[in-house]
Amino acid sequence: MAGLDYRPYTSPEYAASKAAVIRLTTALANLNDELGIRINCICPGWVETEEVKHYIKETPSEMLKKESFPPPEKLIKPADIADLVVLLLKDESLSGRIIIWPDGEPWRLLPSDFQPF
Repeated sequence: MAGLDYRPYTSPEYAASKAAVIRLTTALANLNDELGIRINCICPGWVETEEVKHYIKETPSEMLKKESFPPPEKLIKPADIADLVVLLLKDESLSGRIIIWPDGEPWRLLPSDFQPF
């Protein structure tokens, strides 16, 4: 999500690289029509991994609030990402799309009115 957010970010090089991946995804969307290659980008935000759980446990609550860190129940489950990957594999019409989980909400496709070339 760092590549989509407009707020200041503590690691600008990380945010810039994520924005580049997102833009590259949309720029290569036409490869589906030309070569049958589909490219999509999944932006889950914070994923419930052992490292993230440890980070939450060790970080003071004031710092978590300052960083806009989602509560543990809003972390994205790895199984949900896997389910989305399977969906993307099955739906051959999707290419050049950005899939986001804003602040732990259900995922959605961007742009919603996407019309490839």
